[in-house]
Amino acid sequence: METDEQAPDDSAEKVDVETSLPPPPVEPPARESSWRDAAWLPMTLRIVFGLVVLIVTWCFYVSRMPVVFDVNERAAQRALERGHIESEDQPLPSGYTTVSTVIELTNWMLKKPGGFLHNDRLAPNAYLIDNMPNFELGAVNELRDTVEAFRMIFSRPRAQSVELPYLINAHRYYSFQPDRWMVPPSEAQYRKGRELVELYLEAIVEGREGSGLFVSRQDALERFLKTRADRLGSFSVQLRAASPEGYAFNPKVETQNLATTPDPISSEYQGDILRDVTPWHKRDDVFYEVRGSVYVMYHVLLALRTDFEGELNDKRAMGQMNRIISELHAASQPLICPVVLNGSEYGFFHNHSVTAAMHIAKAHVAVNDLRVLLRGGSDG
Repeated sequence: METDEQAPDDSAEKVDVETSLPPPPVEPPARESSWRDAAWLPMTLRIVFGLVVLIVTWCFYVSRMPVVFDVNERAAQRALERGHIESEDQPLPSGYTTVSTVIELTNWMLKKPGGFLHNDRLAPNAYLIDNMPNFELGAVNELRDTVEAFRMIFSRPRAQSVELPYLINAHRYYSFQPDRWMVPPSEAQYRKGRELVELYLEAIVEGREGSGLFVSRQDALERFLKTRADRLGSFSVQLRAASPEGYAFNPKVETQNLATTPDPISSEYQGDILRDVTPWHKRDDVFYEVRGSVYVMYHVLLALRTDFEGELNDKRAMGQMNRIISELHAASQPLICPVVLNGSEYGFFHNHSVTAAMHIAKAHVAVNDLRVLLRGGSDG
């Protein structure tokens, strides 16, 4: 018996299976790659950020200002190391402390972190920092003048004494321009000058006549203070000019005889008053250059106080010398603010230049008073 059953249609099942499958994914159209999609960008940013942090850290490291040191302790330590004395209780020769202090300050300038920076032209800090380079400029100028005093004043016991050849050359080396970075570089010249000053130190220890004895008379100190008084007066004017109001002066009154001119504050001269104002972007340069000179001068006067202790006590001038040193110490205190502020004198912001000028002006007056005492004046 035949049945009407039909065989299953395999083709229908295949159609149903094929129609039930999901459609194949459609690929998005290709688009041009952008710099935002670059895989190297995050790595580059990390490298750049690391370099910036490294350079900034280096700039802060080499810009650290020096601290005040004990000139007597450093001089005694140098004398012990070189065999000039056998014990710390043994007194040093006259002038040893002052010459040793100049050597110590020169060593700091050449061996501090980063070395001598004022003549750098290729290092990154040459374009990012200027505080320490200007500080070095002031220190070099003061060291040069002190070495000149060794040559012209302290090493010549008589007016007709012959200058010492190695001090003549030392003064020339210290007078070398501080911004020279090609052959010969500035620091190489200062290093040669320091070596010649060390010869002067050895001559002081030997004490032979004509070998460079250090003159510790009151007239020699008075002559040296005359040069420092002139320098301090210049510093005070430079810092005062860094104020926004500037340093006011009247050229007619300055150049004419006051006895034959009208009242300087009359209306005839009020319109002729000029103001010497330092440009705003140069005020911090002047500030740190003066601080460099004051830092060296402070330590040199500390050493001279030791070498001229007997003469100062005889003239009852030790208190006046201490007054000078105290004002210079106040002028060279560390700056807590990260930048030099030069606001108006009675304004909202502080004026660091005027504050330093105030202490330097007091030191200038004290130097002149000390010179009077050394010439035979009295405290009264």
